[in-house]
Amino acid sequence: MNVVELSARASCNVELASLLPPDRTDLRETLGRYDDVRDRDLRGRDRRFLVESERCVRRFLRAQTFECESLLLTRRSFAAIADDVARHREIDAVFLADDDTMTTIAGYRLHGGALAIGRRGWRPPDAADLIARACAGSLPRLVVAEGVDHVDNLGSIVRSAACLGWSGLVLDERCADPLLRKTIRFSMGRVFEVPWGFSRDLRDALDRLRTGGVTVVGLELAPRAVPLSTIRVRGPIALVVGSEAHGISAETLARCDIVGAIPVAEPDGEARSLNVGVAAGIALYELSRPHSESA
Repeated sequence: MNVVELSARASCNVELASLLPPDRTDLRETLGRYDDVRDRDLRGRDRRFLVESERCVRRFLRAQTFECESLLLTRRSFAAIADDVARHREIDAVFLADDDTMTTIAGYRLHGGALAIGRRGWRPPDAADLIARACAGSLPRLVVAEGVDHVDNLGSIVRSAACLGWSGLVLDERCADPLLRKTIRFSMGRVFEVPWGFSRDLRDALDRLRTGGVTVVGLELAPRAVPLSTIRVRGPIALVVGSEAHGISAETLARCDIVGAIPVAEPDGEARSLNVGVAAGIALYELSRPHSESA
């Protein structure tokens, strides 16, 4: 692993190559990936993603679900996560810089003194294994997301699932990418701790879950919905949440064994609904309570 101290010569016209020691031009391309990294697409052919903030980078390194290519850190952050960094022998380089130099390189200040670039596979993870494990009982609580395409909402759902002990997340192809910079940040790095995967046919996935003995609960303001607090489920459960604009589709809702709703105040007679990230957090908590495991 290369640990490279960058010369603190931050300026609006900083050239990344000039920050490297004269004998480290071999690392020019690696460091160059941090140039205005917030606005660059690291997902395309490069198959890479960005992690920001010391806490998220630490969780990324500890989970070891994806390879880490390189890190750009302040000395303080490096000292805080050095043990976690040492476990990753695949890392090409660790660049050390002061906060101002980091900001100039990355193009923004909200990096928290720690940036990491990870490598992803050619294809996103497939949900088939999660579904099979849920049916076998080894993943007793799944979240199923249909069309949740806002990164903040998806990140919030992942964070709630991790904190409340849910086992995994099944996404349809319209959902946001869990490895987008903002999704990772909103999840506080929990996307590396909760197993997730994409399903090309969510209806088929739900049919397989039900056949495998998993109770599918939809979260929706629908005519057949019952108050969420009254739902009692024994055994494996899958909670389905829908898109921000349209909720759960009729086809998916028809495959839910139970539909639950969160009663909301309507003092002025106007229909109201909760943000899907907030609603999912409430539902995950409610269905995690001991009464949801008893008949």
